[in-house]
Amino acid sequence: MRYADELCELLTTEGFVDVDVDLTADEPLLSTGVLDSLELVRLVGALTDRYGVAIAGNDLNFGNFETCSRISLLLERLMARVAADRVAAD
Repeated sequence: MRYADELCELLTTEGFVDVDVDLTADEPLLSTGVLDSLELVRLVGALTDRYGVAIAGNDLNFGNFETCSRISLLLERLMARVAADRVAAD
């Protein structure tokens, strides 16, 4: 998971989660309340801005945001789709 550690740092340094210790890549976020629904909405916007991907429809499934590892997998899939679309357009 290419972005997992970066995402854990982003969540803590940008105030998405309020934790006393560093997050691990596989620490549950939503099911434990570490990340709430309002912060999730803010996170989706930040990920769109930072990584240049559109997160919509089925990609907004809570399962995709349960851990930093799962968010990383989502980003990798979306970024691969963007890259493939660019190649197809050329």
